[in-house]
Amino acid sequence: MKYMKKIIPFLFLSLLTSLPSFADDNAVQFWQIFDFDWKADERLTLGLSKQLRYEDTLTAVESDITDVGIDYKMEKWLTLQGQYRFNARGDEKRNRFLAGMVIKFDFGSMSVSNRTRFQNEHITSSEESDTK
Repeated sequence: MKYMKKIIPFLFLSLLTSLPSFADDNAVQFWQIFDFDWKADERLTLGLSKQLRYEDTLTAVESDITDVGIDYKMEKWLTLQGQYRFNARGDEKRNRFLAGMVIKFDFGSMSVSNRTRFQNEHITSSEESDTK
């Protein structure tokens, strides 16, 4: 029952923020994101994220994105990261691999961090498949 006090406001805010906003007739953006993180132990965190991005008319999914990632805290100030992203957008399929590290130092109520990332992406489309 103690979790209900936290879940009800979360669900309400999720619903409220997922409603589309219309800033311009030609610039409607709407997407939904579901995140799941599991802290396996003090150092290891596994993550899964699912995103659905809709067309301007909000009638069909324009892009379907799935992320799977891992963070490993080597030291209090150093975290290593790895991630795979699959993005299906129409006939185009993207496979993205990321590797990175975060260096972070805390100074009381302030912190300084630096994130360095390497990214490699492979893009295929049905047009490429038809020519092979």
